[in-house]
Amino acid sequence: MTGVAQAMQEFGLDGAGVNVCIIDSGVDYNHPELGGCWKTEGCPWQLGYDFLGDEYRGEGTPLKPSDFPMDCLGHGTHVAGIIAGRGPQVHGVAPGATFGMYRVYSCPVNGSSYTDSSILLQAAEAAYNDGCNVINVSLGLTGWSEDAFGVYLSTLVDKGVNVAAAVGNDGVNGLQVASAPAVSHNLISVGSVENWSNTGNATTISTPAGERTIGISERGRNDVEFIFPSNTPVVLFEDDDGGYTGCNPTGADYTGSVVVVNRSDCPSETQGDIVQSQGGIGMIVINNVPGFTVMGLNEGTTIPAVTVRNEDGEFIINGIEQGDSTLVANFNTSATIDSPTAGLMSNFSSYGPSPELDLVPLISAPGANMWSTVPLNQGSYRSSSGTSLSSPYIAGCVALIRQRFPKMSAQQISHILITSATPLVDLKNNFKVNPYRSGSGLVNVYNAVRSRVFIDPPYIGINQTRWSQPSNLDDQGVRTISYSLNFTNTDAEKSASVMLTHQPATSYTLYDKQGNYDATFLEAEIMRAWPPGNSSVDQSTVPQVYMPNAIQYIRPGQTVNFMLYDVLI
Repeated sequence: MTGVAQAMQEFGLDGAGVNVCIIDSGVDYNHPELGGCWKTEGCPWQLGYDFLGDEYRGEGTPLKPSDFPMDCLGHGTHVAGIIAGRGPQVHGVAPGATFGMYRVYSCPVNGSSYTDSSILLQAAEAAYNDGCNVINVSLGLTGWSEDAFGVYLSTLVDKGVNVAAAVGNDGVNGLQVASAPAVSHNLISVGSVENWSNTGNATTISTPAGERTIGISERGRNDVEFIFPSNTPVVLFEDDDGGYTGCNPTGADYTGSVVVVNRSDCPSETQGDIVQSQGGIGMIVINNVPGFTVMGLNEGTTIPAVTVRNEDGEFIINGIEQGDSTLVANFNTSATIDSPTAGLMSNFSSYGPSPELDLVPLISAPGANMWSTVPLNQGSYRSSSGTSLSSPYIAGCVALIRQRFPKMSAQQISHILITSATPLVDLKNNFKVNPYRSGSGLVNVYNAVRSRVFIDPPYIGINQTRWSQPSNLDDQGVRTISYSLNFTNTDAEKSASVMLTHQPATSYTLYDKQGNYDATFLEAEIMRAWPPGNSSVDQSTVPQVYMPNAIQYIRPGQTVNFMLYDVLI
């Protein structure tokens, strides 16, 4: 799907000779799938530093840097596995690269870990000075391109370093919520696509009707692991009306039991509070839609909570209704199942455009339900979701392209990566997914390493000040905006034939049909999309694009210019 396996098999690519560096919470370099070493001869980890130590709590607390960026948060180790995993459970995108980890987060206290902009800048500067060719940044907050960290990373691209950055996980908050530094110029901002299979932790449930190992979702929002190493009673939450929703308190005592509820109209936060108040030590929520979801929980909820698929929920309910049942869940139990949402954009992936109307994200990669490494003392492996995991996937792809084309500039590498992606389809209406949702589409590194044509610029944004000004009105009241696209045939021997086409994509808005801002779109975690599904489309409302020289023949080494006109009526 992403072309990684094909590129590895056909061209022997694994990232060898490329320095890939990660600015994050550190890495458990003792993990056997990450090399089990630190800066020794033959070790994949040869670069990096700890800039703050375990106990940093912000301004006023001392920094305790060291040469060993050991991860106590878990995030950096999970990110590292996506690029550097050596198997057998986690296979990274570029396992043959040389790696660096620049630790910029302290150990968590009460769920919070600390850093600041000066530490981030120190890490980026050190990564550049150490000779990093690719830097991954899976962190950020909604912001502007002028963010100091982002501006510095942007200058590194001009100096030959590719930077991949997570676009953020605020997709449910609507448009223009992409994170800084991903919105900064020159960075490769990355959105998330749903994985094709979900490998994750599992629980084995034993009932009078039989035993089954069932895949479970990621841990709930309170980050409490769903771990029950010995047989633990599992029961149904019995509503007063005979249901199993757990939406209203009852007089039942569930002390010492994991409680099963159906996903319902009431929030999972309410279910978690009620189950905990009635003695439950864990909660399983049976999903009412395909796949999994991550449970939101209130701050005071301390019990673990996960979801299971609806089809597994039927087994659980039928079994428990027949008599006493138990479960076991530990870090060593996992399950792999096909994803019903494979290849679709992840709901959490943040939308662009940037505050300056630039295109973000620029590209997308798998980032949901990613099975990867975590510190050994946290269970060694875990499934997690977020653009924090799609970004290192792209960083690994960039390493493969740099290995294939070592003389290309960082900008050229980015252009090839972006223009080789596969556009995604919005299944609601069968139009292309809006670029401000997915960028150029799903990464295809196999296409990138076989690319023979270099396109500049690789995209056209709606920030017209960066491209062209509209023409004056003609005698028919029409204006046009012109764009110049250069196509270079990089093959020294073969000619290339290029044909340009264009297709409409889904448009999004947070305004109703009368032009009023409608907050209910966000509350329902949707945005009004145009065109709606199963509708006929008035062609006069589709953007009009005119390409007078849409087909051209390009000789080896030649650059040909294409003009594109956007007609404004």
